[in-house]
Parts: sequence; C-alpha cells; structure tokens
Amino acid sequence: MALVASFAIACPAGADTGVPAIAPSGIEAKTFDSSWLDGESTLSQEHVDRLVGLAKLDPSTAKILKDAQNVLGAQTSEQLAAFIRICENSSNGSYSGLADISAYRRLLSKSIAEETGDEQVDHRAQFEGKLPKNERIMKLEEQPDYVTAVTAVRGGICIIAGSTLRDAYSTFIHELTHIAYMVPEVEDRNFLDKYKSAQEYVDKTFIVPGGELEASIQGYRALIRTNHSRARLPDEVRDSFNDEGELVDRGKFSQYLLTKADYDELLRSNYQAKLLGLYNLLAAKENFLTNVYKERAGFSHQRLSPKQHRAVLASAHRLQSEIFELRDLRKSYLSRIAAEGISVKSAN
Repeated sequence: MALVASFAIACPAGADTGVPAIAPSGIEAKTFDSSWLDGESTLSQEHVDRLVGLAKLDPSTAKILKDAQNVLGAQTSEQLAAFIRICENSSNGSYSGLADISAYRRLLSKSIAEETGDEQVDHRAQFEGKLPKNERIMKLEEQPDYVTAVTAVRGGICIIAGSTLRDAYSTFIHELTHIAYMVPEVEDRNFLDKYKSAQEYVDKTFIVPGGELEASIQGYRALIRTNHSRARLPDEVRDSFNDEGELVDRGKFSQYLLTKADYDELLRSNYQAKLLGLYNLLAAKENFLTNVYKERAGFSHQRLSPKQHRAVLASAHRLQSEIFELRDLRKSYLSRIAAEGISVKSAN
C-alpha cells in the first residue's frame, strides 16, 4: 500500500517597448480617478473586462496578461474573473493588492513490487489524478523508495476595494506579473546554503523573474501610460522613468522600493516565514519516511521471496539513513532560526 503525504509552503509575491502611452479608449479621463468598482461593494464581470481591455491596449501588458492567463488556464475574461477578488482596504496603506502563489511538496511511497522491478507505476498520473485543477506539477523526482512531486498553486489575485481605476489597473498588472513569471519552490536541502543571511535572501529574491522589482516596474509603467505622464508617481521615483513608462534609473527605483516602499521589510519577513515553513516541511517529511520505514519493518512478519526480502532490507536501510540526515538538517535550521531571533516554539 502506498503512503501519500502533502506539505505546503507559501511564497508570499519585462522589457520596455517604448509604445506611446495608452489612450482611455472610450473611458473618460476622469473615470480613471473614480472607484474601480463604480462605488459598488461586489466585483462584476464588467469590472474585470475593463481591466482586461486596458491591458490589451499595450503590447507589453497584453503579453503579461496572456502569460498569466496561460498559467492560470483562464483563456477568457470570464474565466479570469474566477481568479480575481476584492481585498479588504489596507488599514495603513501598506499594500494595494496581493497574489496567491504557493508551492507544495507531495510524497508517495513505492511498493516493494516496484522496488523489485515487478511492477510499473505511472506516478505522474497518480499525482495528477489527485490535484486541484489550479495546481500543477513543477518537478517530479523519483527516489528508490518514494516519489516527490513539487507543485505550484496560483490561486489568483486581489485588489483593494478603495482603489481608483487607475491604481487598480496598475495593481492588476503588478500582480499578474507575479502570477505569470514567479516560480515558487520547495528548496529545503539547499536553502541555507543559497541564502546565508536575510540580506542575501532580500538581494537575490528581489530581482528574480516575476519578483517585486519586475512586478513594480510593470505596475508603475502601466500607471504612467494611463496618465500619459509621470505626474502621479511618488516624487522619489519620478525621474526613474520617462513619460513612455520606460525605466531609466534602475538603481534609484530599486532603492526606493526597498526602503520607502518597505519591500526590504517584506522580504525579510518572507525569509523568516520560509525558514519556519521549510523546517516544518522537514519535520513532516521525516514523519512520512518514518511511517514508510515502519511499513517496511512490518513486512518482516510476512512470507517474502528472497528477492523481496533483500528489497525490504535495502529499503529500510536507505530510509533510516535519510531520516538521520533529515534530523541533522533540522538541527541546522533550528540554529539559523535561533540566530534570527525567531521563537523556537513557533518552529515545532
């Protein structure tokens, strides 16, 4: 009998073309400064169609829209509407929208018949038959005793209710950039070596494809083009773009995002959350492998062929070795967690 387990970790979330600023296309200029929900409290298809229509006017944002739709499997505006919701207004103005992107690790044990070569199993089909439709396999790893599927879930985006149409559109493009290009990962074995400090995590993840820098560039660019100028940009970054929405000072804009827009603080918080999340994933995997080990031990009381008996002993030995490795890795995580001043209780 195969054992199945699933563990999750959230991943709290382009080229400029020089295309002239987009025209309102039948939308009165003053409408851009009105509520994107037209003063209503619920989201309608008309509200979504308006955002989609604006995105299609600009080749750059049209590509982001199309790529995000492909990732979500939502080829029409009606299908896309299922992935858009209203966020509650931020009490301190700290965000204008959010993207729901998570990575999962799913484990499936192999049977002894598989390990002896007497049975062939399509593990991808096994996993896919159990996945929600918005969850996709990113990587499938075959181990001698079990199979790991790393999957990604892109649950959609939300935009705060109090946004103007102009700001809602900018947020729409920002969050779609995350959805389209950010690749969530479960990387417990190399995370500590890849990111030796919170600062290194900030430096590296800030600039990844679909990360906060790229999403912010695209969001501000969309804002400029709806306004035909940089007038609505914060004073600190107005000179970072030209009137066509092209980024001309990447360093200055990056510094603004990290310090004034609080992305440094956000990413440091994400770093701590990932440390805790990955530590807990290791504990869950250790528990899964321990159960598989116990299952193998139970076979010793059954009548097995010599071939099966050898397979059971080899499997038990491998599993025991990996369990010990996981315990050592968990200790390394605990040391890093303690160094970050995170409560150890929250890691258990």
